[in-house]
Amino acid sequence: MSNGRVCDWSHQLIPVTSGGPTDAPVEDVVEQTLRPHRDTLDEVVGRTSMLLHRGTVLEASMDNMITEAYGAATGAEVSLSHGWRYGTPVPPGPITMGDLWQMIPTNPELFTIAMTGTELWRMLEASIEKTFAADTLRQQGGYVMRFSGMRAVARLNNPAGTRVQELEIGGAPAEAAREYTVAAAGAQSVSRQDGRTMTGVRSIDALVAYLRRGEVSTPVSHRRLIAI
Repeated sequence: MSNGRVCDWSHQLIPVTSGGPTDAPVEDVVEQTLRPHRDTLDEVVGRTSMLLHRGTVLEASMDNMITEAYGAATGAEVSLSHGWRYGTPVPPGPITMGDLWQMIPTNPELFTIAMTGTELWRMLEASIEKTFAADTLRQQGGYVMRFSGMRAVARLNNPAGTRVQELEIGGAPAEAAREYTVAAAGAQSVSRQDGRTMTGVRSIDALVAYLRRGEVSTPVSHRRLIAI
């Protein structure tokens, strides 16, 4: 700094590996905190045939699983996940309760809400704008709202509000005035607060019930949100 201004800068990437040095006091705090919950967190609640992750922008396999679980728990026509960036990737094989708590550590209650085709269209437009805004200072999150039950085609380079070219719900073109049943969880999934019906089902309970149906396979299909 010079006269209150940055005059030079540098950076260095520091690799974090499993063989790196550890901090014994911090390790002890973590172990003491987790020890009473270890049996619960290590419980295997399902299996996945593929890598579950949140590392992609338009669609992610982990959120595909979450939105499919929300839809199965509620019977909603459309299900949404805010996406977040919680949760380390889960490799093919067992899924533990600890994995689920990393995916959704807040474990919010699912709710359903009626939204018109226009509302869903505008919601998707707003989410795409936050991700791909021409003004980088207006970009937020780095990923588009995750969903099941819808299919959209979008021109990402278009101006704000004009990106979504097509929107289908349940395999048919979205009807502007029709109300669709939407399932979501958490304050950020749907901004509108009125009209919500709480289900009494928590997100992790919905995931456990979904996993009991059989091995998970929710790959990134590139068909939920098609970028052109």
